[in-house]
Amino acid sequence: KFHSTMEFDGNNVRQTANEQMMVAEAANMTNQGASSFTPIQLSFSCSDLINMDIGSLSDPFVSVKMKNNDRTWREIQRTEIVANSLNPKWVKLIAVDFLFEEAQMMRFEVYDVAGDFSNNETAALNLREQNQIGYAECHLALIVGNTNSVWTAKLNPFSNRKQNRELGSITVRAEKVPFHNVYVSMHFCMQNLPKIKNRFSFSKKPSPFILISRLLENREYIPCHRTNVKMKTTSPIWKPFLVPMTEISAGDEFRPLKIEVFSWQKSGKHVLLGQTNASADDLINKSGSSIPMKNTRGECYNDLIINECKKEEVPNFFDYLNGGMELQFMCAIDFTQSNGPSSSKESLHYFDPYGSLNPYSKAISEVGKILEYYDSDKKFPVYGFGGKPTAGSAVKHCFPVNYDPYNDEVEGVDGILSAYYECLQKVELDGPTLFAPVINKAATVAASYKNLNSNKLKYCVLLIITDGCIHDMANTKDAIVTAAELPFSIIIIGVGKENFESMEILDGDNERVRNSFGKKAVRDIVQFVPMRDFIESGSHAFTKEVLQELPGAVVEYYRMNNIQPFKNKVAAAAPPFGLQHQFQR
Repeated sequence: KFHSTMEFDGNNVRQTANEQMMVAEAANMTNQGASSFTPIQLSFSCSDLINMDIGSLSDPFVSVKMKNNDRTWREIQRTEIVANSLNPKWVKLIAVDFLFEEAQMMRFEVYDVAGDFSNNETAALNLREQNQIGYAECHLALIVGNTNSVWTAKLNPFSNRKQNRELGSITVRAEKVPFHNVYVSMHFCMQNLPKIKNRFSFSKKPSPFILISRLLENREYIPCHRTNVKMKTTSPIWKPFLVPMTEISAGDEFRPLKIEVFSWQKSGKHVLLGQTNASADDLINKSGSSIPMKNTRGECYNDLIINECKKEEVPNFFDYLNGGMELQFMCAIDFTQSNGPSSSKESLHYFDPYGSLNPYSKAISEVGKILEYYDSDKKFPVYGFGGKPTAGSAVKHCFPVNYDPYNDEVEGVDGILSAYYECLQKVELDGPTLFAPVINKAATVAASYKNLNSNKLKYCVLLIITDGCIHDMANTKDAIVTAAELPFSIIIIGVGKENFESMEILDGDNERVRNSFGKKAVRDIVQFVPMRDFIESGSHAFTKEVLQELPGAVVEYYRMNNIQPFKNKVAAAAPPFGLQHQFQR
């Protein structure tokens, strides 16, 4: 039950107001009919957590992990931070595929944020630097098979040291959701809100936000979406947002929702201003009008104005594939001197006469073998950079690895490997490491695909394999910002043991790249993965990490440009079952 003051974090719990990000998330959904798994959503709450802070309450979040086949733990996702609370209820839902035929061991680690934080996002936090509260483990089947699919357990200490006090408990709820691509677009505002009194009885303008909660089968409401906060205003106009129907109402548009308006407080104890009950269907039918809200005493408070509320079907990655969209795979190989001569066994370019793959050929093979399924002609451009194509020639920062100035394409992934091995016999390693020329070259190809008919869509994927930092960061950022407006994504794989800090900057997960004039990229098109992080976990985990953002990037581009998938399925290369399952995550 919710009271007149609620304890949530001070900022946006989820940036679903950003429609483009929601579309990218939608790309992770695929046709369940072709799979053997059931997609479910996990929601979390804790009770009576031990307080880790002095002078205030803990700021907890949950890290959700699943055990791999090799018995190591893989982090799936994290909740947001709930500020100043020992009894947090997190809004963010964690998507998991429930596999009946597999023993899926889950681990839920609860942390308190160490020090100050500027927003509620947890992705960039180093878990080792946070205050450990406790953890719980169980099989996913135990949660799903429990009454109402709810499981509660006491938290265990991270260390083996005996605890004199209880650490608190965690409750995990699982909801099975039907697969579909239906989203709800919402835009709310209010007018003439009364001022509220602070602790000194002075009147002040509220800082309102909306919290939407959905009703569970056990008659309990859980939070499912929160708008942005409008600071110090009596006539708030919240940002429009696009949210999956599965998230807002578990796929049931008639499921009751509770809509509450709070005034944000820095302490985390937000003041409830008004509330009402309605389903998604009610909101859709009331689009363009308003619904009354009541205060905590049951008196009329104000009207919530529904500027817009409508359902819309958002195409996913497989919709575009089924409509004939193809991926144009391209590859760029680092031939700088820091890799070491290919004759040396220590070299990253070492050519093993017995056939063992070096890091470059391994990256090409593992990524290319998946992407080539989505290109019907299987002709791939291959570029080299940072080396002299032949001994004594000038350094080139974008040259055809097959040495054909009129046709830089080769046949299939095997053709890439053959051209690469032959190039190693001729090229002279040099430097420096420049990315901009190969990105601009590939972007030229992508630009030619920008205005194709919907039944002939092509999306370019440039794989750059490199061993270290780059020396043209400004030019590379300029190239990325320009290329972000094209049907184009860049995958950077780092090989070797060098410092890859510059690559993390280009991977715009936390902040999108800006060019020399301060213009921000319209979308994140770069995914960086260091190969050394996957030595133990194997090739499956590596390729999954490399390609996990690509479906979302594809959908995001076509959505931004109002390009719908072609309705009639054409003869595009269909991936085998195992690859379908990989792109579903």
